[in-house]
Formats: sequence, C-alpha cells, structure tokens
Amino acid sequence: MAACGQEAPETYIYAACRVAVAHASPNRVSDPDEAAELERLHNAADIMRRLARRFIIDELGFSDSLWEPEVGRV
Repeated sequence: MAACGQEAPETYIYAACRVAVAHASPNRVSDPDEAAELERLHNAADIMRRLARRFIIDELGFSDSLWEPEVGRV
C-alpha cells in the first residue's frame, strides 16, 4: 500500500486512480503506453484487489485459506 503515500487507500483510489483508460478524455489523460501511467494503473489494481479481499474476509465472512472453513461455519 506504499503507492497510496500518506493518503488512505480509498482516497487514493478515488482521487488519483479513478481515471482509467475507459474514462480518459482530453481533460483527463490516461495513456497506458506510458510507463508511469501503467505503473499507476497497476498500483490501483493491486490496491483494489487488497480492498476486495479484505471486504470478502471481514464483511462476508469467508476464510482467506482454501484449507480452513468459512468463518461462522463448521
């Protein structure tokens, strides 16, 4: 999560990574052929994966392991 710097992950995603190739426009440029932009998009994807995993474990109660039963189930 070092890519977020001092910002909370949700703030970083909303402010810095909301613009993606699909939402690019003349005012919000996103060129995935540029190394810096590609790195930014990869960082955003990594953060989103981590947030999704946290949500699935904490909010939905699924285990993080294939070998453990779901939380709350025996």
